Amino acid sequence: MTTTKDLQSNVITFLRFPLIIGVLFIHAMPGMDFGAEENIPVFYLCRNFFSGVLGSVAAPLFFFISGFLFFQNINGFTKYDYLRKLKSRGKTLL
Repeated sequence: MTTTKDLQSNVITFLRFPLIIGVLFIHAMPGMDFGAEENIPVFYLCRNFFSGVLGSVAAPLFFFISGFLFFQNINGFTKYDYLRKLKSRGKTLL
């Protein structure tokens, strides 16, 4: 039987790869100029769709997921719990 925590973990694991590809499209596609926009309009539309539309969703979703995971195990939102989480996150990052 799958628990809610396992389901959340599986969903986040499933979303990671497409979001990483989206971030790569944000950084790689707009600066690339193949000179094919005039000859192949489908290429231009696909490039703008993947780098502009789908890619622009990736970074906000990463922030949303990290915020969700940051506040996931806080039962009551107190100043002590918030500072404890910040201290733990600071140790992890540094």
